[in-house]
Amino acid sequence: MHFEEKGDAIMILAGSKSISDFAERQTRVDTAKSQVTISAQTVKSIKQDLEKQKVEVERVIADQQIQRKAIEDKKIEQQTLIIKYRDNAAAFALEAATSREEKIKLINQEYQNHLLSLRNRGGFGTVADGYNSYEAFIGNYGFACPRDNIRGILDTYYTCQCTSYAAYKAIEYWGPRVRVTGWGNAYSWASAARALGYRVDRIPSANSIGQTASGAWGHVFWVESVNTNGTINVSEYNNAYSSRSGQWGDFGYRVGVNPSEYYFIHFD
Repeated sequence: MHFEEKGDAIMILAGSKSISDFAERQTRVDTAKSQVTISAQTVKSIKQDLEKQKVEVERVIADQQIQRKAIEDKKIEQQTLIIKYRDNAAAFALEAATSREEKIKLINQEYQNHLLSLRNRGGFGTVADGYNSYEAFIGNYGFACPRDNIRGILDTYYTCQCTSYAAYKAIEYWGPRVRVTGWGNAYSWASAARALGYRVDRIPSANSIGQTASGAWGHVFWVESVNTNGTINVSEYNNAYSSRSGQWGDFGYRVGVNPSEYYFIHFD
């Protein structure tokens, strides 16, 4: 609907029957104009609101897309970390296993070199058949080893080692009151025993532990008996020169050993 101010008034006047009729018609026209103006303003306002809503919806959609992208990126990052950790864990486990094997080989080589030097100096004694009194199991290296748990006392040493066997024998004979766990390598046993109040001297006695700090790791053994000539008979582990198999990690027995090379740890 379109209205021209002057032309509309003339047309209304020309078509009116009277002044009152003109006034009534003019009022209707003014009312119609006002309604059209209000409707146009309303449409404009609604349009502006819709445009604002559209902008807000587009912003929300954009935010959601950014969030989805961030979530996807996080998932990819986590998956990458999982794969990396898994690969690193496998590599670390392999490296640790290899390192442990190399360490064991090094310990054994140093230890056997020490035992060989003892044998060459004399006083090593004679290899003999001894009675292996402990209940054994087959360890990782295919040889019989002391049990890990002796009368409820946890064996904290490597199995198939001289320390494992000496600890086993001490607890087997003297009972669980004897505490010989956590003493470290064989070279530290004399000082560890003294620190706990055990008697340590150069005098051998049956059912004591013989110890030397010589070599890279030292050595310990179990004194089975003392002979009338002062030599001793010993049982031990991880001495390839006295073992039944001729290899390290096995039981061995020597007789006529010169005790002057050793300290002795007593538990009586």
